[in-house]
Amino acid sequence: MVNPLDLEGLRRREVKARRAWGHARREGRGRASMFGLTLFWGLTRLDTTRGMRILNLFLFHYGTVMAAGAAYMMFFSVSAALVAGFSVAGLVIGGDQELQDTIVALTNDALPGVIGEDGLATQEQLFDTEGFGLTLVVSLLVAAVASLSWINGLRSGIRSIFDRPLMDENVVVVKTRDLGVMLLLGTMLLAATATSLISESVLDFSEGVLGWNLNVLQGLVGTVITLAVPLILDVLVAVLIFRVASRVVMPVSVLWRAALLAAVGSSVLRHLSTFLLSGVEGGNLIVSSFATVLGFFIYFFLLSLIYLLCASWAALATDARSRRLGPVAAAR
Repeated sequence: MVNPLDLEGLRRREVKARRAWGHARREGRGRASMFGLTLFWGLTRLDTTRGMRILNLFLFHYGTVMAAGAAYMMFFSVSAALVAGFSVAGLVIGGDQELQDTIVALTNDALPGVIGEDGLATQEQLFDTEGFGLTLVVSLLVAAVASLSWINGLRSGIRSIFDRPLMDENVVVVKTRDLGVMLLLGTMLLAATATSLISESVLDFSEGVLGWNLNVLQGLVGTVITLAVPLILDVLVAVLIFRVASRVVMPVSVLWRAALLAAVGSSVLRHLSTFLLSGVEGGNLIVSSFATVLGFFIYFFLLSLIYLLCASWAALATDARSRRLGPVAAAR
């Protein structure tokens, strides 16, 4: 198989297939033979298109296997992080029901349905701080190990797509940087929570103290926060994964466009996840018993696919820019 990054090689293969088709036609071969040659020529021509090159590059580097491994580790990371994070939050905010509801709502926006009667845990179970000591310590350890493994899985897939070798840095340095990435992700989630709370407080103050009727503005601000804040967070997360965690060098314009593509894909997946999770449940008793777990694993798998497919797009864009401008100019 020709490497999808080798556009000239793909074009040579397409020309060779076209010549074979023309030669067979001049010889007057039968319909079956001509059908096979025509089909092969069409496929080789299709392989030169940008969309097919992205898909083939993803498959060329075993993208589905990489995505499955990353999804597996992400599932355990999220499960442990929920227990640890909400145990800490329960200690900090105490019985503030409004703040608890806000945190749960933002978490369900990021991972639809993860908290609730049909989710991995209920709100009461997560904010319950009784006997938190050992549970919190174990959950923090599991979350740290699993989350670092999730980042490592995505990094391996992204670097493989870019034809980069495994990182030869000191393992302590790599894991420390990965931990920093996870802390940044947690900080961004807290910032999103703070943004939501501040905006609601400002609107309540304006309506209660100043007497302004801001129903329309409140609805507009709520819509903007619901749509814009998660999208911005998704873009920043993609930038962290593509550039900081994976240590892959690409043009800045390509990096931000790939991050935007990943963010849009993540947002669409998040909005469609309700149908995904409800579709897992069916008449099969065994599948129904594990519907939630299976549904979230599929969600994480599709999320990992989005990141790796966007990495394939970025690899092709970087290669095309490098061929057009040269390696030095293309890196700018």
